[in-house]
Amino acid sequence: MLHHSGTDHDTFESVEKYHTTPVAAGGRGWRHIGYHLMIAADGSSEGGIPVAQQQGYHGNMYYNIRYVGVCCLGDFEHHAMPEAQKTALMQVMDTLKLTYPDITPDHVVPHVQVNPNKVGPDACPGQFYPVAEAKARMT
Repeated sequence: MLHHSGTDHDTFESVEKYHTTPVAAGGRGWRHIGYHLMIAADGSSEGGIPVAQQQGYHGNMYYNIRYVGVCCLGDFEHHAMPEAQKTALMQVMDTLKLTYPDITPDHVVPHVQVNPNKVGPDACPGQFYPVAEAKARMT
């Protein structure tokens, strides 16, 4: 499942803090970060929860237990993804295809597809996220 963090100033640490901070203190109140992998603008990546662990935050249990959550840090509703980040994302997609050979383009979904409440100006992963290119890696 493809995500963006939604702002241009997020870091691995700030996303994890936001996800695990209690709701009363302005966070999400989750037990752990909501992604399996995050990719920064420079192409560096950091693991989140293990792939075997369900995410549980997409509002749809079918997807929560079956999909790998990949978040690219940034706001791709308003601008394109940096080339280094895009290259790293495509490498992740290639690795997923090798690891899970039965994966198809239909298995690569933007967050907004499974959580229709995330439409409008904060649609995740954003109109400039290379969803079609990520899907194409699964053929």
